[in-house]
Amino acid sequence: MDPPFRVYTRQVSYVQAVCACLRHATAKEKQAVAQELQDHLDDHAAALVEAGWDPEQAQAHALEAMGEAQEVGQALDREFPLRWLVLSRLALAALVLAIAVALPFLFPAVAGAAGSLQARWDPAAYAAAHFEEPPPLVPMDVQWEIYDGTILSLYGVGLRELPQEGYYSADLYTVLYHRNPFRSTPLLLGELWVTAQDAEEELFVPYPIGFPLSGTTHQNFNATYSVIEVSGDFAGQNITLHYQYLDTSFALDISLPWEEVLP
Repeated sequence: MDPPFRVYTRQVSYVQAVCACLRHATAKEKQAVAQELQDHLDDHAAALVEAGWDPEQAQAHALEAMGEAQEVGQALDREFPLRWLVLSRLALAALVLAIAVALPFLFPAVAGAAGSLQARWDPAAYAAAHFEEPPPLVPMDVQWEIYDGTILSLYGVGLRELPQEGYYSADLYTVLYHRNPFRSTPLLLGELWVTAQDAEEELFVPYPIGFPLSGTTHQNFNATYSVIEVSGDFAGQNITLHYQYLDTSFALDISLPWEEVLP
């Protein structure tokens, strides 16, 4: 990363001022010290840029963090046989500072990736901890890439009897995440609906485009967990989950565990 000209001029002046204090160093040794100092400045600035700093501000901040040129040069001059130890300590201090600056930016990214990875590997564990008294789930393991790396996963199906006689709710446990674990939670674009086996009318009318799924929804960093609550008088029937967005469409027949709820 090349610094702006005015910052580069300050860096050159700083390095020259430090090396001017090395009274007993040879020209070759001064050149090595100068290169080491420049490398530390570049590494520190690069770490700040990666953490979200403006490049010019990162270069200037890295230079300021090194300390006064005369003080650094005098310290090197007094301990010249141990100059690499001094420089390594300067490098460690710069690294600690860079980590401290970067932490606020790194934590959300790491936490988001962790949430996305759990959605792939063990979504049922998150559902058990965050959804209130879910019915016994029939495990599912179905994923669709619905658009631009966005994944819709169906990982479980439950069935409940409703207070209204003859009515039931089929609960479809879904999670939405991006193929790249560091990407934020995408929106569900398109249409999603459910039909019963022996009926053409929709049992579930989807929310408008871009909204989360209906039912209970939980956000776990870069993953959105939703329960699609499909209710109606479809006792003994299986259901079909439909999706349509642009050129992408699918229909999945789902067998419901009626033996667990019907007398």
